[in-house]
Amino acid sequence: SIFLGRFFFGAIIVALITLIISIPVNIALIYGAAYISHWYAKEQQKSSVPLLHHAYTIALYAAPAALLGALAVAITSVIGLGFIGSLASLALNVYALYLIGIAFKRLHQFTQPNQEWITIGIYFVAYLVFGAILGVILGVLSAPFLFAAVIS
Repeated sequence: SIFLGRFFFGAIIVALITLIISIPVNIALIYGAAYISHWYAKEQQKSSVPLLHHAYTIALYAAPAALLGALAVAITSVIGLGFIGSLASLALNVYALYLIGIAFKRLHQFTQPNQEWITIGIYFVAYLVFGAILGVILGVLSAPFLFAAVIS
């Protein structure tokens, strides 16, 4: 009974910390990936759309998907079904990418076909690369704290 209470309380704390940390991390990832995909649209496809409009279009769909996905993971992790929350988060983010692609078609008005999907692909790859880099940095910075928590 005491063990289950400590486990449940610990799961809630971890879920809250995950939710709090995921917001600024996702903002940084979205901006970095938006910058790279805007560079492609501007330099390679001669789009005249400013970075602010490009990033706003991405944030309009990606930010709510990331927030709802983090919330789904946090809630389902507390009840031991984190995998289902992760699948829901993945589905929300894939749908957001689809909506961003549709919005890019209207926003940039590319002259060549399917450039909005290439721009989305560049955004997605940049998001993954920045996420991996940020994950390594956060992992290295948090390792001493996690090690101290395991020992005590």
